[in-house]
Amino acid sequence: MSSPVDVEESPEISSVGDKFCGSAPLVVEIGILSETMDGFVCEEELIDYGNTPIHVAASNGDLENLRTLIETNKNECLRQDKHGGTPLHAAARRGRFEAMKVILEACPDAVKVLTVTRNNCLHTAVLYNQVGAVGFLVEWLGRNRDYAYLINGRDSDGKTPLHLAVSTKQIQTLKALLTCNEVDVNATTGGGFFTALDILSVLPYTGMIDVEIEMILRQAGALKMRVLANRGANSYAASFSTMAVLLMATLLVIITYRKAFTATGATFNDGVNVATRTYQAAFTAAGATFSEGGGALRKQESIITGLFLLFNGMAFVGSLAVAILVIHKLSARAA
Repeated sequence: MSSPVDVEESPEISSVGDKFCGSAPLVVEIGILSETMDGFVCEEELIDYGNTPIHVAASNGDLENLRTLIETNKNECLRQDKHGGTPLHAAARRGRFEAMKVILEACPDAVKVLTVTRNNCLHTAVLYNQVGAVGFLVEWLGRNRDYAYLINGRDSDGKTPLHLAVSTKQIQTLKALLTCNEVDVNATTGGGFFTALDILSVLPYTGMIDVEIEMILRQAGALKMRVLANRGANSYAASFSTMAVLLMATLLVIITYRKAFTATGATFNDGVNVATRTYQAAFTAAGATFSEGGGALRKQESIITGLFLLFNGMAFVGSLAVAILVIHKLSARAA
């Protein structure tokens, strides 16, 4: 029967232990696993990133240790390494979406923490081409409206996760992002110069990959900045023209309404509605007289006044109709 392995007699484990001398027991344990098991974060990465035990547990997808650490102190979910990364970033970097789920259930605000380069966890998942993590995050962010703004968040270079996916020509990641309706396919970079399609157009051409990415983007409604700028200018010009027409129509309504009464010298008591006043003005100018119980028409010697009122009334009605149509159009556009 073989005796247990003595740690000190194992050169491989001993060398790892020396590197973690003075570290917490869990760090030593994870460090040894990192050196001796495939699929775990390497020891050099542990030292380079300044990770804590919870970072390593998240990166390794070690759910048992991750839950234990979170139960001890939920604020561990917000702990940052020397690059500003949280355990959520560590999990996103390696596509450990089960670990990400555990962290977000315990501390949803962890998703808001940014690295020193202003990367949120979705940026990180895209940068490391972790399609599963991207899919999980956009679905989670889409459901939790308070955090949905992070889907189009910009890093220190002004790029959104969509820009990063296009920059690195990740087709599957791009598809995963576009499953979320919150993704702004026409978001511009920090300077406002490039959309996702613009970024694709300036990258070295790689054949069918570029064709497929462009097709995916255009199907999602993506446009180049030049087209967006032209649309904005046309929209402004159309809005300006509409407002000018509305202003002119309103002025004509006011002028024709006032002239209808000043030309006839008619006076009316306060509280009489517009329709009654217009009706009385037209007939008074034509020679009409009104009694309290009804009115009798009297011929008017001046035909000019009658013609004036006729055309003035037509202008009044036409201007009023134009104003109503323009207001309806503006209301429909706002809706």
